[in-house]
Amino acid sequence: MSPNFNSFNSAASFSDTIPAIDRTNIARIEITKAGERIVLNQDITPEQQELQDLGTWTIVEPFEARADLAGIRALLANFREASPIDARIDDDDLA
Repeated sequence: MSPNFNSFNSAASFSDTIPAIDRTNIARIEITKAGERIVLNQDITPEQQELQDLGTWTIVEPFEARADLAGIRALLANFREASPIDARIDDDDLA
């Protein structure tokens, strides 16, 4: 079962941790901060999936370019284990 990050707007509806995420379940990454957005997409063959290879990652927003695989590995490594949430954002505070 995949975690539902859309429920983070209610303090009573989630724990104080982000659950561990299996990197083989991640095919798209969206990072937003103060109105800026970076989107990365994975292109992977069934053979690469079987070998647990990361395939090819591409930055698709704000421009198109091949993503740095070492950077992707480092980013995904942050989610191998559950992590404490150190900040919460209320939807009412977003502009």
